[in-house]
Amino acid sequence: METRRDLRGILFVLVVFVGLAVIWRDLRYDFNFASDMHKAELGRRRETITQTVTSIALQTQIETQTELTTEIVKLSEDVSPAEKA
Repeated sequence: METRRDLRGILFVLVVFVGLAVIWRDLRYDFNFASDMHKAELGRRRETITQTVTSIALQTQIETQTELTTEIVKLSEDVSPAEKA
Protein backbone atom coordinates (compact mmCIF):
# COMPACT_ATOMS: atom_id res chain seq x y z
CA MET A 1 0.00 0.00 0.00
CA GLU A 2 2.83 2.39 0.86
CA THR A 3 4.60 1.56 -2.40
CA ARG A 4 1.53 2.61 -4.40
CA ARG A 5 1.29 5.81 -2.38
CA ASP A 6 5.00 6.50 -2.95
CA LEU A 7 4.66 5.85 -6.69
CA ARG A 8 1.59 8.08 -6.82
CA GLY A 9 3.54 10.84 -5.07
CA ILE A 10 6.41 10.48 -7.52
CA LEU A 11 3.97 10.56 -10.43
CA PHE A 12 2.33 13.67 -9.00
CA VAL A 13 5.67 15.50 -8.71
CA LEU A 14 6.70 14.35 -12.19
CA VAL A 15 3.44 15.54 -13.77
CA VAL A 16 3.68 18.91 -12.05
CA PHE A 17 7.29 19.45 -13.12
CA VAL A 18 6.62 18.38 -16.71
CA GLY A 19 3.59 20.64 -16.83
CA LEU A 20 5.59 23.55 -15.49
CA ALA A 21 8.40 22.86 -17.97
CA VAL A 22 5.96 22.87 -20.88
CA ILE A 23 4.34 26.08 -19.64
CA TRP A 24 7.77 27.70 -19.20
CA ARG A 25 8.80 26.66 -22.72
CA ASP A 26 5.58 28.06 -24.15
CA LEU A 27 6.03 31.31 -22.25
CA ARG A 28 9.57 31.72 -23.57
CA TYR A 29 8.43 30.92 -27.11
CA ASP A 30 5.41 33.17 -26.70
CA PHE A 31 7.41 36.23 -25.71
CA ASN A 32 10.39 35.67 -27.98
CA PHE A 33 9.23 34.32 -31.31
CA ALA A 34 5.47 34.10 -31.73
CA SER A 35 3.31 36.31 -33.87
CA ASP A 36 -0.02 37.57 -32.55
CA MET A 37 -1.89 34.58 -34.00
CA HIS A 38 0.57 32.16 -32.45
CA LYS A 39 0.28 33.92 -29.10
CA ALA A 40 -3.45 33.24 -28.99
CA GLU A 41 -2.90 29.56 -29.84
CA LEU A 42 -0.12 29.24 -27.27
CA GLY A 43 -2.37 30.85 -24.66
CA ARG A 44 -5.05 28.23 -25.33
CA ARG A 45 -2.48 25.41 -25.21
CA ARG A 46 -1.02 26.74 -21.97
CA GLU A 47 -4.50 26.93 -20.42
CA THR A 48 -5.27 23.36 -21.50
CA ILE A 49 -1.97 22.10 -20.09
CA THR A 50 -2.54 23.97 -16.82
CA GLN A 51 -6.03 22.50 -16.48
CA THR A 52 -4.74 18.99 -17.23
CA VAL A 53 -1.92 19.24 -14.67
CA THR A 54 -4.32 20.61 -12.07
CA SER A 55 -6.85 17.87 -12.80
CA ILE A 56 -4.24 15.11 -12.47
CA ALA A 57 -2.90 16.62 -9.25
CA LEU A 58 -6.38 16.88 -7.72
CA GLN A 59 -7.31 13.35 -8.79
CA THR A 60 -4.11 12.00 -7.25
CA GLN A 61 -4.81 13.87 -4.02
CA ILE A 62 -8.40 12.57 -3.90
CA GLU A 63 -7.27 8.98 -4.47
CA THR A 64 -4.63 9.25 -1.75
CA GLN A 65 -7.11 10.74 0.73
CA THR A 66 -9.62 8.00 -0.09
CA GLU A 67 -7.01 5.30 0.54
CA LEU A 68 -6.01 6.89 3.84
CA THR A 69 -9.64 7.17 4.95
CA THR A 70 -10.22 3.52 4.08
CA GLU A 71 -7.16 2.51 6.09
CA ILE A 72 -8.33 4.58 9.09
CA VAL A 73 -11.78 2.97 8.96
CA LYS A 74 -10.25 -0.52 8.76
CA LEU A 75 -7.97 0.21 11.70
CA SER A 76 -10.82 1.61 13.80
CA GLU A 77 -12.92 -1.48 13.05
CA ASP A 78 -10.05 -3.70 14.19
CA VAL A 79 -10.01 -2.07 17.63
CA SER A 80 -12.04 -4.15 20.07
CA PRO A 81 -14.85 -2.55 22.11
CA ALA A 82 -12.81 -3.06 25.32
CA GLU A 83 -9.93 -1.05 23.84
CA LYS A 84 -12.30 1.74 22.79
CA ALA A 85 -13.58 2.26 26.35
